[in-house]
Amino acid sequence: MAVQNTTGYIRVTHTGVTKNSIYLKDLDGEINRGTDRQKVPCYVPFQGSIDVLLCDHTLASLKSGDVSGFVSLGCVKAFVVRNLRSETYEEIT
Repeated sequence: MAVQNTTGYIRVTHTGVTKNSIYLKDLDGEINRGTDRQKVPCYVPFQGSIDVLLCDHTLASLKSGDVSGFVSLGCVKAFVVRNLRSETYEEIT
């Protein structure tokens, strides 16, 4: 299933501050669409990145959850990408 250009997602990138992968326990994934919307944990691999579809759980994580906490610690960088345009973490908080 291809993601449309108008779909938003959060790109979370490991900064390399720690040599371990980063565990984000409060994200939501495509597998939850149409279900009771339980949160799905995700790992950001060492010096890698993940893209997570933008929805209520992922936005909440970015603003005040796991993603926000790891951004504050400098462990990850997070960007919202919509319509092929990137917004920095500071622009949405």
